[in-house]
Amino acid sequence: MIVRAFKHILQAVVASVNNVADLAACIASCLNIFLGTPSTENEDSDIINDEKLKWKWVETFLGKRFGWQWKHENCQDLRKFAILRGLSHKVGLELLPRDYDMDNASPFKKSDIISMVPVYKHVACSSADGRTMLESSKTSLDKGKLEDAVNYGTKSVALNIERLQEHIVYWL
Repeated sequence: MIVRAFKHILQAVVASVNNVADLAACIASCLNIFLGTPSTENEDSDIINDEKLKWKWVETFLGKRFGWQWKHENCQDLRKFAILRGLSHKVGLELLPRDYDMDNASPFKKSDIISMVPVYKHVACSSADGRTMLESSKTSLDKGKLEDAVNYGTKSVALNIERLQEHIVYWL
């Protein structure tokens, strides 16, 4: 659920970037806010307020979206690398493979963001024509008409692929 909450913020950040050249820096900054550990040495009130605001937003989002009460004490139990992996998978981030120091305030740099790949959700496709062709292929195969079975099977696959292409949704 934390990954989903962070995904929505990161998608909003990506959508708000006007210049593509600034995209990697914005993503790295956002990841630093999510997964970095703010330093407590100088007790900068702006950093502490930003950290409280971030977790207040996450708490509100989780409560409204999933009906789950988040406790601020749970922040210590988060597995940051698992969150990073899930976030990268859901948003399509490709990061530089290196050992990130999550105990640092800024574990990510602009150069760590390699690219973003399109993420799409699979939609179950049901084509009545494709299903009919598949059944015809099975019937032909049962009757021993191998050439007809192959033709019907090929047409069925082509129809299902065509319908699937119509239903693919790209998420970025």
